[in-house]
Order: sequence, then C-alpha cells, then structure tokens
Amino acid sequence: MTRLYIALFLMSMSALRTHAEDPTIRLVGGSSNKEGRVEFLITGAWGTVCDDNFNFPDANVVCRQLGFEGAIETKREAFFGAAPESTPIYFDELGCTGTESSIAFCSHDGVGTHDCDHSEDAGVVCHDPVQVRLVGGNSDFEGRVEVAFNGQWGTICDDSFDMNEATVLCRQLGFGGPEQVKNAAFFGGAAASVKIWLDNLSCTGSESNIVQCRRSGSLNYTSAGDSDSDIGRHNCYHSDDAGVVCSAPPTTAPTTAPTTAPTTAPTTAPTTAPTTAPTTAPTTAPTEVVQSSSTTAATSAPTTEASAQPLSRSAAAMHLIDQYFLSFLASTFALLAATFY
Repeated sequence: MTRLYIALFLMSMSALRTHAEDPTIRLVGGSSNKEGRVEFLITGAWGTVCDDNFNFPDANVVCRQLGFEGAIETKREAFFGAAPESTPIYFDELGCTGTESSIAFCSHDGVGTHDCDHSEDAGVVCHDPVQVRLVGGNSDFEGRVEVAFNGQWGTICDDSFDMNEATVLCRQLGFGGPEQVKNAAFFGGAAASVKIWLDNLSCTGSESNIVQCRRSGSLNYTSAGDSDSDIGRHNCYHSDDAGVVCSAPPTTAPTTAPTTAPTTAPTTAPTTAPTTAPTTAPTTAPTEVVQSSSTTAATSAPTTEASAQPLSRSAAAMHLIDQYFLSFLASTFALLAATFY
C-alpha cells in the first residue's frame, strides 16, 4: 500500500511539471528599458519572437510580464535591430488574448517552430502606470482630459466619448461621478505639438483605469509607422479634444461620524455600568461561589477517599486468593501425575 501511495504522489508531481514555466524575458536594442526587441531565455539560450501575427494583445502580455502596466506599441520587421543569425527564433504565430500572465500560456506554433528570419524580429514599447489630469477648467473638477504615457501628456479624441468614459475618468481622478461630458474642445484645444493618445474609447463604466477600456481603433489613422498599436493612433484634431465635468468627492462620511459617536457612547456607558454591576456582584457572586466551592470540596473529597480504600483492600485480598488457588491446582496436578505415572 505504501508503494502505491508513493507511485501516485510521483505521478501527480510529474503532471504538475508538464505546465509551462515562465521563461526569462528581456528587451534589447531600445533607447530605454521600456522598449526593444523581445527575447526569451529557454534552456540557457536567448531567442527572438517572429512578428507574424504579433499584435497588441501579445505586446501587452510581454510588457506586463516585464513588470510594466501595458504596451503602447508593437514594432515589426526588426525595428530595434535584427538578432545575430545564430540566435534561435523561439515563437511564431503567437495568439495571446491579452489576459495571460506570460507568453508561455499563449498559443503558438511550438517552441522553435517558425518560417521566419531575423529581419522579422518583433519588438514592443511598454508604458508605466498611466496618469490622468484635467486642464483648462474653472475648478479642479472640470477640464480637457489629458493622459500621460511614460511621462508624455496627450489628449483623448471625443469620438464615442460619453458618460461611461467620463465615469471611469472621474473615478480615476478620485472625484465623484460625472456631471457632464464636454466635447469639441469645449475647454480649449491642446497645442498642435501635443499627442492625441486615445481615440474611439469604449468603456463599460466599471473600469478602474481609462487604459483598461476597449479601443475600437480607426480605419483612417493620421499617425504613421509600422505599429498596430491603437495608443497614439487616431483620425482626430485637437478641435476634437474631449473634456469632462466631475462632481466633488462625497463629504457625507466625515459629518455623520463625529455627531453620533460622542453622544451615544458616553451617555449610556456611565449610567448603566455603575448602578447594576456593584449591586448584583456583591450579593449573588460571593454567596454562590464560596458556598458551592467550600461545601462540595468538603463533602465530596472525603467520601471518594473513604470509598477508594475498601476497594483497594478487597482487590488485594482477591489477588491473594487467586494466587493460592492457582498454587493449589498446580500441586494437585503434580500429585496426580506422580501417582499415575
């Protein structure tokens, strides 16, 4: 049975080891640690990813695996330089959904299986947590919406921008809910040199960060490049900058807490505690507790002791009788044996 348990344990451990482990990952050839050619370390050798079908969900997984919040861009055709010819190409035709914790859990053609060369090495540009601010309003709670990717501020296009998007932004800023959506650069358009980061947002209103909202993209992007990222790509002008008016944060909690707590707690505690506790405790507690402990201890302990002594004496007497009886039987059998034999 022990051997069977050991065998079952070893089989379960072997099954666990079949799950893919996260390989080491790095970005090479970029101008900062946030960008570069994607490389993985497998069995002691670094290798690249082919750009066939390498898109934004794949880039998001890569960036999160590196510890960033997400990706701004995917870069194809060895944008950050091709790896040396001797370098393995590990992944081709990646198919991430964007929710995976590692590329190891995305679908692909098989490790080392590809039809690429290093002129197709894939790259990414990742971003740190996104900042949000309101600009140009008459108070802190209103203004043109601006977001910062890697420290660079830009605007949001008002295409499809409605109360759902405003809800997410006001919450992210720590304000109350949205009161109004203001489109068509109501709070003034940003300067022409300022980026337009987001377009065609589609939030549900439950997101905690504007970057978590789905972005449907646009067919007529004005920004150039070989990236398929929908961050920084748009078909807008700053005359389309989106704005919001948020309500102030709720102020009800601080007002109620101080008024109720001091009035009720002090009044009840002093009146009840002194009157009831001293009267009941001295009258009942000493009589019952002292009486029960002294009477019971005095009456029951001697009884037990007295009854225990006769029992032990009778047991000893019975033991002696048994011994004598057994000796008698032994002697009798010995005598009979001597007589007949």
